[in-house]
Amino acid sequence: MIHQPAGSFSEVATGEFILEVGELLKLRETLTRVYVQRTGKPLWVVSEDMERDVFMSATEAQAYGIVDLVAVELVVKDLLLDNSWVEPKNVNYTS
Repeated sequence: MIHQPAGSFSEVATGEFILEVGELLKLRETLTRVYVQRTGKPLWVVSEDMERDVFMSATEAQAYGIVDLVAVELVVKDLLLDNSWVEPKNVNYTS
């Protein structure tokens, strides 16, 4: 999931509220720029996507550019390429 940073402002003094909002805005700007750099997408695209919760599968996140590798792919490839792999004994796969 990609979304903007959030904070909890319940029962916070006004001064603390203003400071926290400022920190959240800085954090949002930093995260947006990191996502832009990592994904190669325009700033406005990443910014719009962060405005709402965007749920993605691992493969979709990889295609978006926020995930480098999907671990399952690596495990399967390693198992297929490694002829020395032997299934562990005494493993109960049903529980």
